[in-house]
Amino acid sequence: MKRGYTVEEYREMLARTYEWIPGVAVTSDFIVGFCGETEEEFQQTVELVRESRFKNSFIFKYSERPGTKGAELYPDDVPDDAKRRRNNELLQLQNRISEEDNQAFLGREVTVLVEGPSKSSEKHAEQGDRLQLTGRTLCDRIVVFEGNRRQVGQFLPVVIYDANSHTLFGEVVTQHVGPDVFELSVPVPAAEPTQ
Repeated sequence: MKRGYTVEEYREMLARTYEWIPGVAVTSDFIVGFCGETEEEFQQTVELVRESRFKNSFIFKYSERPGTKGAELYPDDVPDDAKRRRNNELLQLQNRISEEDNQAFLGREVTVLVEGPSKSSEKHAEQGDRLQLTGRTLCDRIVVFEGNRRQVGQFLPVVIYDANSHTLFGEVVTQHVGPDVFELSVPVPAAEPTQ
């Protein structure tokens, strides 16, 4: 697939990234069952995903595409049932990692860029100003929360109260503003000197 680096170089790059940018979220993509992939090679991929703790990964099973170098150069020799099993195993591992890492956000306040109505809001054609919104944290995690249409495009503080492998659920942090008390201070002019 013309990757210009080795697994060790990839590990070193990840280590530097995590060291230099604390809290960074890294995603990756994997194709399982590529031509000639052995069970041992697949387990090496599993170990890489386990140790790298990607925020998420896009995982697919290999399927031959006419006109590609893979189709021209290599026979598609990994049985479909092995591809399916490997795909499911890697997806389950990534989902476990994503959910564990998302659980660390419980009770935390995050900054969210509000993107718009959530899929649920759109599906149920919610009307009015109050609706379920979705946005993303600075580290690209999806957050769903109740909000107002006028908040779309804004950065908002949101406290996370629940999480699964793909989504954080939160509540917008609001400040209650009471009636302001003004103190009027009017300077008293100095008395004019008497003559």
